[in-house]
Amino acid sequence: MLTESDIEQCIEQLKQGTEVQLEEALIAYLEKDTLPLLSKSEIQLFDFILSVLHGTIHDHYKNSSFSIDDFIAAEEANWAQRDKNKKLSDSIDSFFDSYHEEDLLAFVEDMLADDEDAEITETGREIIFITCKSFIDSMTKSA
Repeated sequence: MLTESDIEQCIEQLKQGTEVQLEEALIAYLEKDTLPLLSKSEIQLFDFILSVLHGTIHDHYKNSSFSIDDFIAAEEANWAQRDKNKKLSDSIDSFFDSYHEEDLLAFVEDMLADDEDAEITETGREIIFITCKSFIDSMTKSA
């Protein structure tokens, strides 16, 4: 299980100019189905969160690999879980129940927390949260 310290280490590496290359299949999928639903500021935040997740996972799970099929299956399961409640905020606890990468998910949740300065819509918050959780699920499935 990754820790808050692992996440902070990755953020420091990104600040120092380390670049993270997301998988082409993921980029193509997001460009087609996800990014058009987000504002420019939401896309920037989403890109940062995914970069941190990707970097942290790859630094610590050397054998992790991305499968678009695993990602889509995780995304479908996560949306089904989300749809059991009227609002994302009502679903959050269920996503954390016995979750194997709690600190990664908490990082995503913290980045999407209500903030007066952040320009994140409720729809954007849901899309980013579910997509990031699906990314974590798919990347740590075989790790």
